Amino acid sequence: MENIGILGSGVVATTLADGFIKYGYNVCVGTSHPEKLDTWKAKHGDKVSVGSFEDAATCGDILVLAVKGDVAISVLKSADKKTWKAKLLLIPATPLRQRRRSTAYSGILLR
Repeated sequence: MENIGILGSGVVATTLADGFIKYGYNVCVGTSHPEKLDTWKAKHGDKVSVGSFEDAATCGDILVLAVKGDVAISVLKSADKKTWKAKLLLIPATPLRQRRRSTAYSGILLR
């Protein structure tokens, strides 16, 4: 079974992780606040690990970028470029900027 690396620890990240775990995947969650996930992690036992963004990027065969748009680039840059080689990166639509009146969404282009 493939490992899923999820970069982020908010509602989108944990909801996606719950779904992957439900279908038998092992999940590695990367966050800058691991303590935030202590209760959630305890619920899943050994099916999930929590570490840094680079830990999740290294662990996952498939990666999911589930952070707010305004920090997405810095999260992607936090892991060594070799980490991303030959991996599928899924990016749920998230706003690049927090705008008061806009609901526009943008994707991120990786080079």
